[in-house]
Amino acid sequence: MSENTPRLPQVFDPSDPRLTAAPQEETAEGEVLPPRPQRQAGIRMPSAAHFQRGLNWGLWLISSAFGLIVMAALLRFWTFVWDLFLRKDWIGWTALGLAAVLVVSAAVLLIREIVGLFLLVKLQRLRRMTETALSGGSEAQAKAALKELRALYANRPELAWARADLKEHDRAIMTSPERLALFDRLLMATVDDQARQVIAQSARRVAVVTALTPFAIFDMAFVLYENLRMMRRIATAYGGRPGLAALLSLSWRVIGHIVATGGLAMTDDLFGQFIGQGLAKRLSARAGQGMFNGGLTARLGIAAINISRPLPFIEAKRPRFRDLALEVGKGLAGGQKAETDAAE
Repeated sequence: MSENTPRLPQVFDPSDPRLTAAPQEETAEGEVLPPRPQRQAGIRMPSAAHFQRGLNWGLWLISSAFGLIVMAALLRFWTFVWDLFLRKDWIGWTALGLAAVLVVSAAVLLIREIVGLFLLVKLQRLRRMTETALSGGSEAQAKAALKELRALYANRPELAWARADLKEHDRAIMTSPERLALFDRLLMATVDDQARQVIAQSARRVAVVTALTPFAIFDMAFVLYENLRMMRRIATAYGGRPGLAALLSLSWRVIGHIVATGGLAMTDDLFGQFIGQGLAKRLSARAGQGMFNGGLTARLGIAAINISRPLPFIEAKRPRFRDLALEVGKGLAGGQKAETDAAE
């Protein structure tokens, strides 16, 4: 039969097992093609292996460049030290001693940064554990969270009375969620008071400095420094020891929390209420600006508490922005009145 002869109709049995395999097709050149794929309703994306093209040359480029930079730095340093040895032995040994101090200091700082990040992650993990245990989790989860919380604050001397009270209540018949609530009321309330004092001090300091200094650049630098210092002290009060990396991570989380909760808009509304109450009438323009900056610092501090606190507020009193802002405003008003009386 020639190639141009048309095929005659044929009858097939659907149950014939030979019909399960797709027939092979040939091109005009005799090349055998694979079975034709079936159409589907959705579009299937290729697997990740489809896009891999052998070696990752970008990674090799970065690694080799970093290796060359390190080798060049070590070679220049060794040349520098050797030149010092050629001049005087004691100068070379002094340079080696300073290099050893540099390496040890860098290692200690690196370890502190790692520990700070680990403690910050631990606080956030405890917060998730306690929230899960309080929202219908098992008794075992609540016990594990309570055990870690007690270990976290076991060596704090200012919490000795709170730990003693908790130990007395251990004999009572309570569930683990009830013990978490008791832990929040007896122990975490004391830590909350420490964090609230830190916020009040930083807010007053920011308010006074920004009200007195006429230089905007100095104001911005001081506000940034004081807010970072406040967030570090708050995290330390709740059991963390943040280094630079952990502090930056905490700052980003605080900013994200404020953006998510609309804290800045709430701050503007509350200050509008204060103006309506006549508090701003007792303040000058600079003092009013200082009060506003102090209020923003207080809002950042409250957000830092919500991020750093390893236990959600159950029975302890939540810090209120209104109370902190009023305290800052009254302090500025009293200070301005005393200054006016002294001038008279």
